[in-house]
Amino acid sequence: EELTGLLNGYLSAMSPQILEEKGTIDKFIGDAIMAFWNAPLVISNHTLHAVRSALRMEDALEVFNKKNHADLAIGIGLHTGEVVVGNVGSQDRVNYTVLGDVVNTGSRLEGLTKKYGVFVLVSEDVQKRVQDAHITFRKLDVITVKGKSEPTTIYEVRRTSKFGQHVVVDYEKALELYVKGDFDKALVIFKKLADAGDLPSLKMVERIATIDRTTWDGVWHFDEK
Repeated sequence: EELTGLLNGYLSAMSPQILEEKGTIDKFIGDAIMAFWNAPLVISNHTLHAVRSALRMEDALEVFNKKNHADLAIGIGLHTGEVVVGNVGSQDRVNYTVLGDVVNTGSRLEGLTKKYGVFVLVSEDVQKRVQDAHITFRKLDVITVKGKSEPTTIYEVRRTSKFGQHVVVDYEKALELYVKGDFDKALVIFKKLADAGDLPSLKMVERIATIDRTTWDGVWHFDEK
């Protein structure tokens, strides 16, 4: 009963952040929410609305945790592209939903938030479509997700007011060195940021220690969801 009450309260706190940014809630999957934009109605700047929704959820979670003396942490993945949308199901029950490779990639990004210690992960396709002075993107990594061979660049997104610009600049400089295989120089910067409390930098420090430098191609390949 306690779990049900907490979960219903959490979902009730998160859902308005999607709906008020013109999103469509597809379904609840346990403690997860699947949502999409630009259907059934065309929404201008729908990618921006999706990013704003994610940031609103971050704010709402902070309020929810304080109110309920909880310590919930969540991850959000965003990707954009063409999908199939419509009613899918059986003769007795249907669900208005989206299908396609884009949906799978968004799901993979959501799962990777815990690997980098970030709240929101977005693809480069999302990052390219959003221009807002109040929103900052940090280039986090170049990866392949499970089931994909083509590399994709991923970004953390936060409100500009919550992001120290020097962190973005220094991290992306270290990332450039890391991709080129100049791990020693990259480590110096990553360690400095990690010591200051930046979790993605700490994850990179830990990762570099495991890399086979003789086979490095500049891309981190994930083989799990």
